Amino acid sequence: MNEHETAARSVGRTRGWGAARLRMAALALLALGACASEPAASTEPNLRVARSLGSVQCSASGVPVSALARELADRGVKVLGTACATDGRMYAAMCGAPDGRLGVLEIRAADAQAAAALGFKPLEQWRGAATVPCRE
Repeated sequence: MNEHETAARSVGRTRGWGAARLRMAALALLALGACASEPAASTEPNLRVARSLGSVQCSASGVPVSALARELADRGVKVLGTACATDGRMYAAMCGAPDGRLGVLEIRAADAQAAAALGFKPLEQWRGAATVPCRE
């Protein structure tokens, strides 16, 4: 066997080995990808609903957001998150007057009717509402 034949066989073996390594690497990546995949996220839409906390100026009054969440949970509505907001309206600066604070709760859109029966409205219906830190 001459020099050229030896080189050709060597290249053929290397080329075959390279293809095998490429296949192995591809299989390893596929296996790792299967392990790393997350469960499918729920495609069910969520909805933010709000209700007045009933708080007034100059006092630490009103219902805490956690009480609103408990009220929904007692009716079988799963609360996914809570926040606070103001209703965006102007109020006279006077002790004892409403302060416009809202409890905002994120729920599944399918539970909107149950929340509405408890006096909650979609946050979008509170024109000018803006999130604020909760007091509790």
